[in-house]
Amino acid sequence: LRCAGGRLLLLLRLSCGGDVFKFISLMEHITPFEAIVRQAEQLGIEKPEQKRDPREEARLRELDDLRKVNALARDFFHNCLTVTRYGAAGKAYLAGRGITDEAIARYGIGFAPDAWSKLSDAFRKRGISEYILVTAGLAVRRERGEGVYDRFRNRVIIPIADERGRIVAFGG
Repeated sequence: LRCAGGRLLLLLRLSCGGDVFKFISLMEHITPFEAIVRQAEQLGIEKPEQKRDPREEARLRELDDLRKVNALARDFFHNCLTVTRYGAAGKAYLAGRGITDEAIARYGIGFAPDAWSKLSDAFRKRGISEYILVTAGLAVRRERGEGVYDRFRNRVIIPIADERGRIVAFGG
């Protein structure tokens, strides 16, 4: 039996063993633990706090900073494409490929300006460190001299999201 993309078959399998978390994990392609956490978040149930050592706390803060800078970069690239003159070449390219404005908005597609450090300069003015820009893969350290330059220049940028919709990388 198959129905709705195999869901009926999956339900029949679960009736022979499993629980709602296993069902969610199979449907969402996540681990059962992630299914439990997701359901707790949706129901407003707080996770018990674990005691973490200072290194773990620092690692989690850095991950949070990376997620924030990636979200800001998505917005920066998208605005460059849709709002500024920098995006004219990107708009022409996307139109030639049949990519609609709706798809651009839906997927947050953007454009990296044809400049060595447009994103890096803008982000440093906002207080974002070069270390975070380099760690996120948005900038590269100069081989000679000080500072960084933008990794992406003069190209269409496609944000890559994890299963929760958080931007984790970019393709260009």
